[in-house]
Amino acid sequence: MVLGFEMTVKDHYDRYLGNFYSWTVGDFTEIQLMQEKFFLENEITPGISGLAFDLGCGHGINSIALANLGFSVRAIDFNLQLLDELKARTEHRKIDAIDAHLLEYLYAVRTKAELIVCMGDTLTHLSGPDQVEELIALSAQKLERGGKLVISYRELVNELTNEKRFIPVNSDENRIHTCYLEYLPGYVKVFDILFEREGAKWKQTVSWYPKLRIPVSRVISLFEKHGLSLVKKEVISGMTYLVAYK
Repeated sequence: MVLGFEMTVKDHYDRYLGNFYSWTVGDFTEIQLMQEKFFLENEITPGISGLAFDLGCGHGINSIALANLGFSVRAIDFNLQLLDELKARTEHRKIDAIDAHLLEYLYAVRTKAELIVCMGDTLTHLSGPDQVEELIALSAQKLERGGKLVISYRELVNELTNEKRFIPVNSDENRIHTCYLEYLPGYVKVFDILFEREGAKWKQTVSWYPKLRIPVSRVISLFEKHGLSLVKKEVISGMTYLVAYK
């Protein structure tokens, strides 16, 4: 089943969120080093081909971290603005930035990878639960024997209520970014609310996009169904990290 939305995730990023996404995330180097630490602690370093696919790479936090650890990275995203930000940071690193939808890329690619990562809520950006299974099934097919799949996302299954639905994201002297969550069967409408200072006044803009509500237990059962073994489950700052082995 694919859920039908009048506003797609790609629309939201292309028209709105891509313009300030990297600012909302915070200090790039600090977060990138945290991700490197996670990979090292989970023994995610090159040992077979050294090829990694970063699905939904954004502006490259995980791609840079993996390249620093010695992987050759194919970084896949559908937002050109974020891919351009990644390219500006690539320098000498072995990173190939690719403009594509992650499922289309997995269907088309003929090379197998030692590592596939799909992190930072990318999983919840898919169009429905069937696409979640597609991603896991395709990842299992495209992994080398002994390779790993790493997924991280916010589960969003338990519904926040009242004022807890308003999530402060980031702010400075010229910008304030807040999210509001509207819970519906199978997904959440995420409203990005941005206030920007224009001289002595503040201007508000709003856009929204859907995020899937995917139980972690469902993802783990799909690992088992498609020949992957869960080796790590950890919650870090509200984000569930899953590491599976082929």
